[in-house]
Amino acid sequence: MAKRRFELNEQQYKELQRAYTQAKDGSTLTRLQAVRMYGRGYSVPEILEITGSNRTSLMEWCRKFREGGVASLGEQRGGLARPCRNGMG
Repeated sequence: MAKRRFELNEQQYKELQRAYTQAKDGSTLTRLQAVRMYGRGYSVPEILEITGSNRTSLMEWCRKFREGGVASLGEQRGGLARPCRNGMG
């Protein structure tokens, strides 16, 4: 098994914890919790069971956190905004 290359230092852990207590969106809470758990050494199966997420998403969230910090885990809407069909708005 490959050694995990993702570990949180104390400052990162506290930053994730602070963001978790302030977040209101359920999906954001899940992302913050999952990254925090992974960075603290929880097993992937354990994280997936607790959060209800999948491995692909977990690894993507960890990558985003490494590249962009807590802000990159905020509310994320899928898809693109579409113009109204009636031309108004």
